[in-house]
Parts: sequence; C-alpha cells; structure tokens
Amino acid sequence: AFPAMDRCKEIGPGWRLPNILELDSIRDMTVDSDPYSRLPDVASAIYWSCSEYSATLAYRLIFYDGSALSGDKSFNRRLRCVRGW
Repeated sequence: AFPAMDRCKEIGPGWRLPNILELDSIRDMTVDSDPYSRLPDVASAIYWSCSEYSATLAYRLIFYDGSALSGDKSFNRRLRCVRGW
C-alpha cells in the first residue's frame, strides 16, 4: 500500500502521483531559490513521487536542493498530484 498514490486517485479520474523526473521538472533548478517552483503552493519541503525503490520504499524529492532520497511509503510527506500522461 502506498497512501500517497491513493490520495491522488481520490481527487478524481486521471489524477496521479508524478514520477521522480516529472516532479523534478516542476522544481526551480536554482538551488535555494524561494519559492522553489513557479507553480502555486509548492513549499520548501519533501514531496513523494511514484518512483519506487523497492516494495516498501519510494523516492522523495527535496525541493530546496533537488535531492532524491528513498523513504518508507508509510511516512507522512507532502504530495503534488498531477493529471494526464
């Protein structure tokens, strides 16, 4: 089970959790550049991606420096759902 993926699906048809590359594409690539994204409501925080490391771990993106780290899928982190392919 991956609660973050379930939360995106609850929004409605077509909503999903982005993969790590998609998530990184909405990050402002300038390190330490507040607000870290040109999209609204993106904080200097850690966001889930749907990219899996293993059955129990998935990758998270740290928006303030662009690091991608794996974490237990049950951890409570922010998410940014997307729609489309």
